[in-house]
Amino acid sequence: MKFSVIEARAKRSQFDELAGDCYRDNSSQIIKDLNRQNKKSYFGIQNSKGMYTVIGEKSVYFSVEPGLESEILNSELLRVFQRNAMQVGKGGEFEFVNIAENESVWVLNGKVMCAMWNILMLLCEANGGESIAR
Repeated sequence: MKFSVIEARAKRSQFDELAGDCYRDNSSQIIKDLNRQNKKSYFGIQNSKGMYTVIGEKSVYFSVEPGLESEILNSELLRVFQRNAMQVGKGGEFEFVNIAENESVWVLNGKVMCAMWNILMLLCEANGGESIAR
């Protein structure tokens, strides 16, 4: 899938606007570093403490503690988003989404999480799997 299609989905979802100062694109250092490691990364969020969540072609790369980097498949994170949204509801707090007993992905807030969700659905469909969150 062409990057321009993915970028258009991100713009329609207002990912950059919702993420504000935390938004990172392919000109940012974190994206460049991940791409140098052969992790095809597009854009994401990062705070001043170094915590980040970056959407890639097949995985989301994240770190909530300095020096501790993790990765989750896009399709798996979609399932986690869906499960958490159903449990917590629309009014829930979504700064962090638990993906395992002692592991969380930073999403900044519910609106940014929804924008990520939309982008991940597109990427999952493009990679041959139907997104589970329709």
